[in-house]
Amino acid sequence: MVSPASRRRAVEAGLDLSTVTGTGPAGRIEPGDIDSALAAGAARGAPPSMNARANAPHAPRNGTEEVKIIGLRRVIAERLTESARSIPQYSYVEECDLTRLEGLRKHLNDRRPPAAPPLTFLPFIVAALARVLDKFPQCNALYDSRARRAR
Repeated sequence: MVSPASRRRAVEAGLDLSTVTGTGPAGRIEPGDIDSALAAGAARGAPPSMNARANAPHAPRNGTEEVKIIGLRRVIAERLTESARSIPQYSYVEECDLTRLEGLRKHLNDRRPPAAPPLTFLPFIVAALARVLDKFPQCNALYDSRARRAR
């Protein structure tokens, strides 16, 4: 396991991730593991080619390159486009003091098994939203385009 940022860094450095031993939870490859492998002169291979420009990532762009979207990505693109066109978009920003929540998260993470990934803020935020959305139904509405109404 490796984060997308670390994977990209390894690819850019030409580092073969199969030669890197992860020291993170459940053997996850951490940024420090990549540093150590590069410092030790780990086996380097050619970066995998993702497209025609992969071997010259800093080459100047000339014109437009069209890439056909197929399969699941096409379905996702179509549905996101339809959603943006037919459903009113809603955003809300609130500033909160999470000092006590951070204390609870740290307390719970200190008691988790070493191999378990740490808790993030996301499960706490989802739990809080689940408890209050009944009080604010307009924030949890479904737009039915056939009935042309929100329910």
